[in-house]
Amino acid sequence: MLVRGSEMAYASGPFEAVTGLVFNRTPDEVTENVTWTHRVGSTTGFALRAEVSACFYGIVNASVAASLGYCWTTEDTVSKDHSLRVPAEHAGWLERSAAMQTLTGEIWVITTAGVCAFRGEASVTGPATDGRPAGALVARYRPITRSERRR
Repeated sequence: MLVRGSEMAYASGPFEAVTGLVFNRTPDEVTENVTWTHRVGSTTGFALRAEVSACFYGIVNASVAASLGYCWTTEDTVSKDHSLRVPAEHAGWLERSAAMQTLTGEIWVITTAGVCAFRGEASVTGPATDGRPAGALVARYRPITRSERRR
């Protein structure tokens, strides 16, 4: 497969929780060390089917069909330690928005015999792994409930 990219765009993905809840049941702010892991990936694929039919002398029908499919996966996992400050009587957690990249351009699929089986415009999105910052990490909080206070 050959890709001739015409445009590369970068954007942040959706925020996703990367730690469990950290409960602070005390009247003072606490700091907890947490380890977070975030796995981001994408699977891209396409399938192409072509069929040609012909009728000869109104008697004989003939058809030829060909299909081609391809699928690939891109994945990136980041894991780090982080200090999380949790306000009094709150639950806290970390969320991360991964840096994503989208390549738009022309894609050519070449068979093992060197024949171009497919050619067309395509857009592929996956984690940005080219040395850019890995994404945004933010702390989120909510007040603890009565039942969580008693545990």
